Amino acid sequence: MKRSAIALVIGITLVAGIFLLSTTRRKEQDVIRIGIVLPIEHAALNKISAGFQETIRNHPIGKMVHFKIANGQGDIQLETSQISQFFSQEFDYIVPVSTGTTSRVLAGLANHPDRSVIALAAQMHNFSHGNLDFTGVEDEIPMESMFKYLALLVPKLKSFAVVYSSSEKIFEEVSELEKIAKGHNTRLQKLMVHNLREVPELLPAIKPENQLIFILKDNLIAHGVSLLIPIANKLSIPLVTSDEGTVNEGADIGIGVSERTIGVEGAKIFLKCVESDLRLKDIKPVRLEAPTIYLNVKTKKKLPSLIDVVHDLRTRLNFPLQEVGAY
Repeated sequence: MKRSAIALVIGITLVAGIFLLSTTRRKEQDVIRIGIVLPIEHAALNKISAGFQETIRNHPIGKMVHFKIANGQGDIQLETSQISQFFSQEFDYIVPVSTGTTSRVLAGLANHPDRSVIALAAQMHNFSHGNLDFTGVEDEIPMESMFKYLALLVPKLKSFAVVYSSSEKIFEEVSELEKIAKGHNTRLQKLMVHNLREVPELLPAIKPENQLIFILKDNLIAHGVSLLIPIANKLSIPLVTSDEGTVNEGADIGIGVSERTIGVEGAKIFLKCVESDLRLKDIKPVRLEAPTIYLNVKTKKKLPSLIDVVHDLRTRLNFPLQEVGAY
């Protein structure tokens, strides 16, 4: 009798365990896990991430979607470790934001071909991914076009400075920009920094003939844009950037694709994939090139002569103009 009771208890325990395991697995199958990887903290990247998440949350797909955000804080080793954790924790989708972060995620994807990657704000043409499940959103404005916008923004542009990081991607873009500027008889002063501590030391180095300071879509410099603002103010020249986030933080003018739109387009790719039989690799990357002009409202007082030029630029190019910042 005693043995029968023990056997009954063991049997009930086994059945309960199997039921619990089955229920847990079923619940896991009803949840899609997405890991978003940001290389550093700054407003532009946060807007991309927010646009991606909000679009998905506002579009029910019959499953729960769990997001987890990793921020590399400008440390490649930390970022690589975070990416490895996303793979080891079996996230279904990994969403890197920026070209450099995408390259590090794809290195991990090669060892986990069952996962999927949606890259945001990345130079998609730089990646050869074979049969891996990968696509994304590219938002790079051609450098020739960007120079044209700068030349229209500052008529008779003869000299300007670019502040940039030591990133390989950015180094190549600066070289391209220098070549284009030279072809238009315009001098480009290149000011490279390895860390943000070097930025305040740039003031004495900037040549007085420069008519503006420009920064590319450079995550390190965008993160430290507040350090460049007093330098531009001291020289009474505009600080021109390539995104909205840096204008929100005090830059004078930004010319670039809406960060939120980048996230929204990435979310559309995800939704198209989960609502059909398509895999990400079957979906062509989205390329965004049409820019918006972002104008800091404080620039109206600081550089009033620039305002008419900005409005003329909007009219001539038929670009949307968005005023940014608190009045």
